[in-house]
Amino acid sequence: MAYTTIFAANGAAKAGGANQYLQAVQAGWVYTAAKRPTKLSFTQASKNRSVSETTVFKTTAKKASTGQLRLALYESAALAANQSAADGVLVLVDDNGNNAVDVPKFANLDENFATNNNGSLLSIETRATPVQYGRNTIGNQP
Repeated sequence: MAYTTIFAANGAAKAGGANQYLQAVQAGWVYTAAKRPTKLSFTQASKNRSVSETTVFKTTAKKASTGQLRLALYESAALAANQSAADGVLVLVDDNGNNAVDVPKFANLDENFATNNNGSLLSIETRATPVQYGRNTIGNQP
């Protein structure tokens, strides 16, 4: 099993069935864009009992969200056997997207798949919704 990255704001995952809720016996790394010390606390109030377990530990399907491009990298044998992806990337498209560097790539041992934003390798990237500037030109909002 390789690392997967999730976008905590909405639970979108770059690969696999993980979401923003840690499952029983699941662990994770936390990345923040802040350039200062950051504190993370878990309390009883942090629990969410209304959300079912994800396909990380259970076989029920996770509800898909919209406005995203999810790409997965499979080893050919794993794809043929309907097994998990080796790695993946997630690009979220939103009217409030900032086109800035978002979640850096946390390298796996073997396969690595990432987007490249001005030399920064990313697992998750948030992009502004493309708009039409002229008659035949489509680009991202400034």
